[in-house]
Amino acid sequence: MNKEFAEVLLKIQKELPNLKKEADNPFYKSKYVPLDNIQEIVLPVLQKHGVLLIQQPCEINQLPGLKTTLIHVKTGEELSEKMLLAMDKQTPQSQGSGLTYACRYSIAQLLQLILKGEDDDGNTATHGVAKTTQVNPIDTKTEKPKDAFAL
Repeated sequence: MNKEFAEVLLKIQKELPNLKKEADNPFYKSKYVPLDNIQEIVLPVLQKHGVLLIQQPCEINQLPGLKTTLIHVKTGEELSEKMLLAMDKQTPQSQGSGLTYACRYSIAQLLQLILKGEDDDGNTATHGVAKTTQVNPIDTKTEKPKDAFAL
């Protein structure tokens, strides 16, 4: 990453507030920051500093994912990451839910946003599994998790 883009990202991080988890998820009895709240706060700050946010569905080892990219318009420098979609079923609704979840958390990860409130260490994403549970190992023949939805 070039110095100019790094300096812009530092300015952005300094301007972004901590985001409070205020929306309720009654199914898991937890709270979260809705995607539209994140976008309303983050997009104007990114745009002010000439940074474009693009989020696109993608494939990761033949599994559905999301690619999130920050582009510094002035230099063309990019910062991106990919995230597998957490889906419990192969339905459009499950895919939409997985995309929304991935959009929220990949923006938070790339910009190092602080999401204040309840933190369950990702347990709701694994349906209440204890923190000590390990993710299924990779099948070395296919390079896929043995359970395609284990993250």
